[in-house]
Amino acid sequence: MTQQNHHPRPPANTAEQAVRKSLADRLRNVYSFEQMRKAMQIPSDMWDAFLVTDGSATTIDKTCGYAAVLVERNEIAPLVLSGSQSHGTTNAAELQAVIEALYYMVEREKGIREHGYRVHVLSDSQYVVQGLNRDILKWLPTMKKNKMQWLSIHGAVRSGIVLTGHHIPRDTLDLNKICHDVANLARKQALKLRTFCDQLDLTDFAP
Repeated sequence: MTQQNHHPRPPANTAEQAVRKSLADRLRNVYSFEQMRKAMQIPSDMWDAFLVTDGSATTIDKTCGYAAVLVERNEIAPLVLSGSQSHGTTNAAELQAVIEALYYMVEREKGIREHGYRVHVLSDSQYVVQGLNRDILKWLPTMKKNKMQWLSIHGAVRSGIVLTGHHIPRDTLDLNKICHDVANLARKQALKLRTFCDQLDLTDFAP
């Protein structure tokens, strides 16, 4: 009796893995904002701004940091944002990087135009990307964490900011890697300040 060779069935996500690898390869060869747009396969007439973000944290009871770079079509230079907090998770830090850029755009009434202000957010956080691409108000009743941050993002959307999230593989786009380094540095700098504050005598404020 002839023995048949049974080839194992390929994983269901083989096609998705191939797409991710192709994107990762394209992003590793990006040296300009125009190359970044092409690598993400975003039509030249379908964007007003690109936002590249990252966050850094360890546990919720320790410091976190974030960083973002906002590239706008009609601006000469990109806007660089970074900051930190005394407490926060990685997801909270990733969200805050987006929110800080949104504050800037909303204050300048960027969304007041016929088609809104189309912002493509590039992040290595699935949590951020998936959240940006869903209806926040419908998600709100079952949302368990970071509600105020998501409501802030929804407020920006209400003002005319049109957000599209794009997940990028980690350690591929140089700009994202630098954002990570800056966010990590901000987190560590905040730790120095928090350590100093923890040593202050606050007995006068005790009830």
